[in-house]
Amino acid sequence: MNLFSRVRKPFVFAALVLALMLSGAFLSSNRGGGAHEVSATSAYPRYSTEYTYYSDASHTTEVGSRYINCAGRATTSGTVTPYYTSEIIDVCCGSVPC
Repeated sequence: MNLFSRVRKPFVFAALVLALMLSGAFLSSNRGGGAHEVSATSAYPRYSTEYTYYSDASHTTEVGSRYINCAGRATTSGTVTPYYTSEIIDVCCGSVPC
């Protein structure tokens, strides 16, 4: 085995790992608090939807919300938790409400 093939393998491996990490960063979903906007790049949603997030399973203390419009843009405020309710606001026709 020559020096070129021994040196090339670690660089190819490092480039592959870097490419996978970058693709994961671009494909990750929007999570956490604060106001964020995310746009869908493939298909538009069927409905504009509002999510209300709660501190626990009793759904007594509201801690955040998220609205996803017909164009696929999401606006989030507060904290996103596993405890939520959702409500359909509009039926979508492409990127606009019907």
